[in-house]
Amino acid sequence: SGNSAKQTAKQTANEVLGEKVVSFLSANPNQMFTIGELMKKVEGLPEDISNQKMTSIFRLDSVKPYFRREMVKGKAYFQYAEPSEDVEE
Repeated sequence: SGNSAKQTAKQTANEVLGEKVVSFLSANPNQMFTIGELMKKVEGLPEDISNQKMTSIFRLDSVKPYFRREMVKGKAYFQYAEPSEDVEE
């Protein structure tokens, strides 16, 4: 992926939202949240943010390394994870 390509305003905006989500998760490292809970709790997200948009934020390369996704009774939960440098203990 050539990073030289200028990002669209939308991509940049999504990354800013992604940073908010990551910082919220990292501030609550031992808790698991559904998308719906994150939509309500994360400071600075648009009031009208959609489920779909939240899901797309979690697909961003800038966000992906920072969370674990876990299915509990058919619901997806997200939890902060330290990005691993592929160092296996």
